[in-house]
Amino acid sequence: MVSSFCFAIVHGVSQGIPQIIYTFILGMIWSYLVVKTGNIKLSIILHSLSNLFGSIIIQLLQGISMEALGIYSMFMMLLGIIGLICFIKNKKNIVLDNQNKLCDKNILKDIFTNKGIIVYIMLTITIIILKNVL
Repeated sequence: MVSSFCFAIVHGVSQGIPQIIYTFILGMIWSYLVVKTGNIKLSIILHSLSNLFGSIIIQLLQGISMEALGIYSMFMMLLGIIGLICFIKNKKNIVLDNQNKLCDKNILKDIFTNKGIIVYIMLTITIIILKNVL
C-alpha cells in the first residue's frame, strides 16, 4: 500500500492530481500481483503495457486523427468501466494476509500518521503547486 501511494504521488508531480488516483489504483493492483505471485515480472509487463496504451498510442493518434483518438479514448474508458465492475463483483475473492479485505484500518492509520509520509506528501503537493504556478 505504501509503495502504491508513493508511486501515485510521484506521478502526480509530473502529470497532475487526477493522475494520483489512477496510478494509486494501478499500483495497488500491481502490488497485489507481486504479493500473490512472488514475482515482479508480471507487474513490470503490465506497467509497460499501461504506458503503451495510456501514453504512446495516444500521442501517435493525436498526430493522425482526433476522431481516431476520440474513438480510442471511448474504448479505453469502456474497458476501465468493465474492469471496475468486475473488481467490485469479485472483491470478496481478494485475499491478502489471510484476510478478505484490502486493508486494515490500523495499517492506513499508521501510513498516514507516519512523519515521513506526511513530509513526502507536503513536498509533493508543494512541487505540484509550484509547477502549476510557475
